[in-house]
Amino acid sequence: MVPWRTEYHVMRGLRALGHEVEQLGLDTSLAPLHAVLDRFAPHVVFNLLIELRDSGGFEPHVVAVLEARGVRYTGCNSEALVLTRDKAITKKLLAWHGMPIPLFATFRRGRRKRATRGLAFPLIVKPIDEGGSYNVWNRPRPNVPE
Repeated sequence: MVPWRTEYHVMRGLRALGHEVEQLGLDTSLAPLHAVLDRFAPHVVFNLLIELRDSGGFEPHVVAVLEARGVRYTGCNSEALVLTRDKAITKKLLAWHGMPIPLFATFRRGRRKRATRGLAFPLIVKPIDEGGSYNVWNRPRPNVPE
């Protein structure tokens, strides 16, 4: 996957439609976000954040800044991001409310666990606190232009 592919296409599309676009990448601090918002009043922020400080767990904080400053943005609100960060808790909440969910099991790193009843291979295995399904493929990707 080409790094920044999504960001490039969003910016290119918005510019083609005549919109003024400001790009901001965050690394370890929210200070650049405040600085940009102080000088540039966006109509909407396309929140494409994956990580801050090498963790996806800070995304709710970035969105909370946008909310506190009254800035419109794409994606979930900060409360939803906090509640859905842990996949197991999310699945339990959905099941409790009667939503159908696939069978799942959680395993602690370094601990043995017996097979969970009802689960069978093939399975998707991923960290409980990673967002989306980034880099999860069960077969070679089709030839799609980057």
